[in-house]
Amino acid sequence: SSKLYPIAQFANSAQVKNQDSIYTAGFPSQELKWKLSEAPRWKFGTGKVAANIRNRLKGDGGGYTMLYDSDTLPGMSGSGVFDSQGRVVAIHGLGDRYVMGTDITNNDNSRIGQKIGINRGIPINRFKVNSTVPNSNNDNKYIDPSTADGFLIASYNSSSQPELKNVKSSKYIALKSINKAINLEPNYLHAYVLRGWIYSQLKEKRKALADYNTAVSINPSHSISYMARGVGKHILGDVKGSIQDYDKSIELNPNNITAIESRAVSYYLTGNTLKAISELNRVSIIDSRNIFADNVRCILNNSIGRFRDAFNDCRHAIDTYEGFKNRDLVIKNYPVNIIYSNFGIVKINLERNEEGLADLDRAIAKNPSSANSYINRGNIKGLSKDSEGALADLNNALNLGSTDINLYLGLAHVHDKMGHVQEAILYYSKSLDVYREQGASIFDRGLLVSGGLLTKVYLKYRILQLNGKLPESATLLEPKSWLEDKIEQGVLDLLGKPR
Repeated sequence: SSKLYPIAQFANSAQVKNQDSIYTAGFPSQELKWKLSEAPRWKFGTGKVAANIRNRLKGDGGGYTMLYDSDTLPGMSGSGVFDSQGRVVAIHGLGDRYVMGTDITNNDNSRIGQKIGINRGIPINRFKVNSTVPNSNNDNKYIDPSTADGFLIASYNSSSQPELKNVKSSKYIALKSINKAINLEPNYLHAYVLRGWIYSQLKEKRKALADYNTAVSINPSHSISYMARGVGKHILGDVKGSIQDYDKSIELNPNNITAIESRAVSYYLTGNTLKAISELNRVSIIDSRNIFADNVRCILNNSIGRFRDAFNDCRHAIDTYEGFKNRDLVIKNYPVNIIYSNFGIVKINLERNEEGLADLDRAIAKNPSSANSYINRGNIKGLSKDSEGALADLNNALNLGSTDINLYLGLAHVHDKMGHVQEAILYYSKSLDVYREQGASIFDRGLLVSGGLLTKVYLKYRILQLNGKLPESATLLEPKSWLEDKIEQGVLDLLGKPR
């Protein structure tokens, strides 16, 4: 270069403390199919240190013993982490990436609660770059955790990179470590956020929310605490309350992508699909290679008939995935099958049926253990004359353990179409049970959208259950009033109110 640039100095990373300000700076990956003007060429982030220990922990898998909550993007690995004086304190290594198969709450598709904003770096002393730092040769020794920071790091390692053969056991191991951290440091902000996340995955919903409340009380200006509490409220069915917390989180950090993504999901669940799409557009402005935003926006645009926009969203998601895969920037078992499955549905809606079914076939080939793709292909076949093929796919999803509402509705529809009355009754009933489990906010949405889907399902279920078929009186004698009466009864039954 013809310019002279100042060279960053190294700090003593052993002196970096919890809640110290840090800064990340680097270049996100540029290998994809966009013009340079469309990709962020430089990313600068601010944050706080969540934990830092001098030595390596046994089984730490790479020496990532400095945790911080700065915003980073794929491709920035190897760039610097700086202190408030601009000195290098660590090398950035791992962002807070979603790992398929690490969630034991069957929430993989929504990704709500999957990320808590923690990044990991390698303290600079470990590279022995500064001869003036005393005893830097000892920083590569492996130790057992003994400090609050050490137990937090150990807990984060167990919870975010669990033993995939026994994920639940890994979560309980992580819980033991985080409890030790809190016993040593009762006001440890990030420890409460992490423990709440672990409790949430262990389905201890009330305990999770209590920890998030504690985190907010410790630091009312911490964006991630509000985001985490929003997740806790969402899981408990308080969707409107979750939006309020996401609002506060985004107010404190306008670039908190996970909070924006989560708010999009909450907007969708309150029936505001257009607002949800707007939120996902905002995510893509911050991170143009955000696969989750593209994929969910594809689903939402498809749901409101914007098939061409949905097509572009899914195609962009697949291009992004393929570009990342070529650079080894995605997890090996990333659920790309879900994107192909959604792409197939969109193509069918665009009357590109052969291409659509080919994508659904591709989705299943990429992950034969994913029920989602079988459900989508089965429901598509169910709309055609291939009832047997539809039943085979849906039963495959059932055998894989899925309890998805769309699976039960699909099975009910196909059995009803084939004249299997008792089976149709069974699966309409199961679909209603799922609605009940999801809480009143889902009831409200079910009564209002998709032409009153919930009332129609209940009506069909009751007709089959009580009569075996639609009574003649329903079609010959004032059918409108008869149907309205049945719908009213169904709504009251579902909401648990007296008739």
